Amino acid sequence: MGILDSETLFEKSIAGPLEKARRYEGVNLVVGIPFYNEVDTLPLVLKVVEDGLVSMKATDDKAIIICAGDPAGKEALDAIKDKKLQVPHMEFLMLEGANGRGMSIRALLELADRLEADLAILAADIIGKGSGLQPGSIQRMLKPLQYGYDLVLTSFRRQYFEDLLGKLFLGPLLETFFGYRISDAISGTYAISHDMVEEYCTAIKFWVDQTRGFGIDPWLITTAIIQQRRICEVPLGFRMEYASLDKVSYVFKDFAEYMFESIRREEEFWKEKRVVLRSPDIYGLEPHQDVPAAQTYDTRALIHFFRNGFNQYRDLLATACPQELFTALERSVASPTRDFHLDGRTWANTVYSLLSHYSFAPDAKKEDVLEALTAVFCGRMAGFLEHLEALQEELASEKSTYAAAILSSRAESKKDEQRRFFLHGSLNFIRRWKEKSWKHKPPLIPADYLEFIPGKPIVLPKCIKWRGGQDVWTAGLFNRLQTRYSEKFHDFLENNLLISADSNSRAIASRLEETMEALEETMDHLSPGNVYTEEGTRQAVEGIFQLLGYPRIFGIKEEIFEEALMRFPPLNIMIPKGCHTPRELLCKMLPRDAVTVANLIETRKWADRTLLWILDNLDPEDMEEAELKPLILGDSFMGGTFKLGKISDLNKLTTRQVISPLSKGVGGKYPKLRFFLFIGRQIMIAQNYSLLYQTYAKERRKLGLKIRNSLIGRFESTPFSAYNIFENYHHRALVRAARILAQKITLTGHAGEAQMLKAMCNGYGVSQVLEDGTFIPCSAWSWASYSSKGGTGIPTPMSSHVEERWFNHDFLEEIHAELGFDPGSILQRIAQSIGDGKADDDLLDVLLGIKPKDVTVVVQETQDYPPAKPLVRYPGNPILNPIKDNPWESRYVLNAAAVRIKDKVYLLYRAFGDDEVSRIGLAVTDGYRVLERLPDPIFVPQTEQEKKGVEDPRVVIIGDELIMLYTAYDGVIAQIAAASISVDDFINKRFYRWKRKGLAFRDIWDKDAFLFPEKINDKYIIYHRIEPSIWVSYMDKLEFPVPKEEHSIIMGPRPGKMWDFLKIGAGSQPIKTKYGWLMIYHGVDKERVYRLGVMLVPLDNPERVIYRSPNPILSPETEHEIGIPGETWIPNVVFTCGAVPAEDKEILDADDEILVYYGAADSYMCLATGRVGDLIPEEIRKE
Repeated sequence: MGILDSETLFEKSIAGPLEKARRYEGVNLVVGIPFYNEVDTLPLVLKVVEDGLVSMKATDDKAIIICAGDPAGKEALDAIKDKKLQVPHMEFLMLEGANGRGMSIRALLELADRLEADLAILAADIIGKGSGLQPGSIQRMLKPLQYGYDLVLTSFRRQYFEDLLGKLFLGPLLETFFGYRISDAISGTYAISHDMVEEYCTAIKFWVDQTRGFGIDPWLITTAIIQQRRICEVPLGFRMEYASLDKVSYVFKDFAEYMFESIRREEEFWKEKRVVLRSPDIYGLEPHQDVPAAQTYDTRALIHFFRNGFNQYRDLLATACPQELFTALERSVASPTRDFHLDGRTWANTVYSLLSHYSFAPDAKKEDVLEALTAVFCGRMAGFLEHLEALQEELASEKSTYAAAILSSRAESKKDEQRRFFLHGSLNFIRRWKEKSWKHKPPLIPADYLEFIPGKPIVLPKCIKWRGGQDVWTAGLFNRLQTRYSEKFHDFLENNLLISADSNSRAIASRLEETMEALEETMDHLSPGNVYTEEGTRQAVEGIFQLLGYPRIFGIKEEIFEEALMRFPPLNIMIPKGCHTPRELLCKMLPRDAVTVANLIETRKWADRTLLWILDNLDPEDMEEAELKPLILGDSFMGGTFKLGKISDLNKLTTRQVISPLSKGVGGKYPKLRFFLFIGRQIMIAQNYSLLYQTYAKERRKLGLKIRNSLIGRFESTPFSAYNIFENYHHRALVRAARILAQKITLTGHAGEAQMLKAMCNGYGVSQVLEDGTFIPCSAWSWASYSSKGGTGIPTPMSSHVEERWFNHDFLEEIHAELGFDPGSILQRIAQSIGDGKADDDLLDVLLGIKPKDVTVVVQETQDYPPAKPLVRYPGNPILNPIKDNPWESRYVLNAAAVRIKDKVYLLYRAFGDDEVSRIGLAVTDGYRVLERLPDPIFVPQTEQEKKGVEDPRVVIIGDELIMLYTAYDGVIAQIAAASISVDDFINKRFYRWKRKGLAFRDIWDKDAFLFPEKINDKYIIYHRIEPSIWVSYMDKLEFPVPKEEHSIIMGPRPGKMWDFLKIGAGSQPIKTKYGWLMIYHGVDKERVYRLGVMLVPLDNPERVIYRSPNPILSPETEHEIGIPGETWIPNVVFTCGAVPAEDKEILDADDEILVYYGAADSYMCLATGRVGDLIPEEIRKE
């Protein structure tokens, strides 16, 4: 069954239980029991749980017992489904293909999350002879949750041979890599707060493969550790848990798979070795229980399993383990059964060796690695038990009175010794891991630079590797969404602005201004009143509330505010009101009004103290729904004796919206429009926060802390932060309300106003960059807000937050849906992040785990750059044609590097011949006319990476060497390669002296690279193109491959209708001018037409772009550029790899000319010319 199928089956498995769970409104505790088919013990466990819940009166708190079983558990299900308990219970079986302990626990997590309840997880076989769960255990497990713990682990005492999975493997790895010493890592019994349940439900989607079975147990622990959650441990007495060899090996393999994968993925967490090791808090004392009789393992079976496994995986172990370690394993295999020995050091080193092999060996079969490790673990268990059996025999012969105690003490000593072997070996392992990690680290991390709002790029991994082998290409999703936005923009222009979609930017901006003016009149009709006066403001506000309604908001009860005022008298209100006591104030003002005003005019100390008191003592019962009301504060309020401060967040809890008249000169051209949108948005904010508070109240625990976090925990650090996406939910709600209002007023005879409201809604969040580079936002909020701040003309990209957040929100949902998730879950995660004080959570990372790592983006300043003048085509084009009689260049010649050496320009052109392999030929010119064209190529494929061609060279001269970067292509991947030749050898045609320098970025699809001709800040600089963007990389020496650090994205495609919308790439090598490094780059539009443009960077800073032409300076227009059917390779292409000064000059001025050589339709070589002053406009040169 495929992974995606099992996910579908999981969803189907829990669909019915989730629906049934809706009946249990108000449940705040789920006791969950995953079961296989424990028909004998499961009914007993239910009885003990019932007794425990009844004894702690948990039935009043609406607890429910839920049993989630394996498809094989029909007998156990039949044994419990009709049981009459005093506590509600439900049970079900998972579907075949969605089975396993982890799947059952995941189902319990989802149910607890849906019920907004805490979760206790118990084992179905936790009751046995004289050991295990007692009724009092339930309360002992749950009690720590009331004191703020997120995860309660349990610990059991066991016979010395029953906890070897934990003591010899899982526990030491948790301590070594995650810094936690856990006494019983395999208890399988937990209590989890609802907040942690939510985190688990979000995080588990990244660990589906590793948590289907018993890997869920270490996953629960490590996830809580990594998230720095509060963890404690509750001892529950003695437990006897004999497991067969088959089960031990099965469980071990599940543990090992998760731990190996977790260590591999979480290396940033553990690779800096911690000095301090932590242990969970111990909550409560261990209950007394008698030690039951035990059944031990058959060491002969373990040894047999080890030997068979070693022989089966001998080659793998020999490869993965150092010789000395492998020899030690061979000795263990060869040792006689009676004296079998496999010590703790050998075992720890084997784990480390196989972990390294699992993580780094390119040809490692992970399943085989885990099988080999399981076999060696059985050998380690056998060695441990043989040692103790020998001691037991020795003690028996001596008839020692203290034999049992001595044996137990020795067992604990050997377990602790094993732990220390892992810890001591970890330093060497971590050192080797770092070395291998660096060696295997890719030279850089390919990423997509995606820009919808100019100057506000989104950077994502190029491909999301998802479950079931699904590859999701982020650029494809982004461009699909951009296309929808373009269609919306066109529809808005033609159907709402009533203007052609092909109109220029001036016409569109003018029409938008007219629309905003019409909306200003509409708002004045709908909510009349002069918003610059107190009375007019009151009238306008009443009109807006009547239109949008007076919603009921979930806030704090009136009596809580009343008590707060009694405790903390607001003197700055009481004195002007003539009140001597808070009681007198309450006779004149409602408590909600008084707290609202006080929070605006009292000291910060008063506001903080009052808020903390309210929230520290807040219970769900202290909250209720109340009507949201406006509170108008103008000069007449309290005789104008105080100055109004900023609107406070505390007022979200008072269900009051504070509004004051606009000051003269404020409001811009559209004050009523701005006023309506502002008030409307505040109403939506109040409603959305009300939903948050209802959610927090249902969860009950940490209510005050979560509300406090929602009020003060604001961050806007990333485009996809929880706060930013939540902000857009407010705007979405406003648009929905406006659409409803439009429908309502249509029925009351206000068709014209309704039409304007609909137009406003249709334009909300819509924007586009036009062909001339003009950014056009269509949201009424952006226009009104920009004008109110003194802006004139079209709102700038930097001020258009609505458009940015709207698009990012849609993009987040697009990715979410593409990966098979419900976009509706985003709001649930936002509530969780804000409540936890993590409003800066990047939802792309938290929800989807796709935040790019190790990628630096240099965001360029957005400017309205003046256009550059076009290049002038050489009348003698094309200057090079294919030669049919030369097989190596018979089909196409294109994309030539150009280098000036004194009075000649050498063109190293790409030639494509009969064998469909690219080679590099040479033509010598005076700049315009070809003086000589060599009959044979000067550079041909030699390496395996070049077997299908050497392509698109770019050359510079550094010192006395000509350095060439080119594309090596093997038919599968295109990579940047480098070669060099001395200038003397080059001029004298000693081309056999080319020296290959190697690949720049091995195994990275990368093209369009050139070197700067001189060092900048003592670094060599390379520009290159990983689609769709231009990157810069730095080198201390001209040695390849390029170092694995110092890479940045400096420029990406531009959005909308721009000529370089789809992708861009470096073109000609840099030409030094007085004004900076001048470069000609190429851009591709959505129709895949290639054009040329200009970019300019400072002479001392190759990362900063100081000019980028909004227009192309060369577009396919001639027959050779557009393409001749049946003759040309790729139509509609102009593409450059080289440009030189028209004269041999080191630094060019405005009047100097450059020669740009370009491939036309990927079939011919052509030439165009341009003045430096025409390519760099005067305004830029002056700067």
